[in-house]
Amino acid sequence: MDLAPVGGAACAPTLTRHNESAKEGEVKIPENASAYSLRHGRISELLQFYGIDPITVASQTGTSVAMLEKTYCKFIPSAMRAKLAEIKDSE
Repeated sequence: MDLAPVGGAACAPTLTRHNESAKEGEVKIPENASAYSLRHGRISELLQFYGIDPITVASQTGTSVAMLEKTYCKFIPSAMRAKLAEIKDSE
């Protein structure tokens, strides 16, 4: 499974189940990894490394902007937090 940001280029190596042999360029998934931990990592990656706005991330991951602000605030750039505050104030 290749992970790629919205719009394109690969951002992570191919993942391999813990009971399969990893080939060059692949990363073994830890035995205790869960779907939730992969989801958490992906949300963090989209917010922090790719700067995808929280509204888009919330929509794509089936969660709320409020949950992203609460859980992932440290990954949301300050400029984006200011824009979110403006949106909240205008509602």
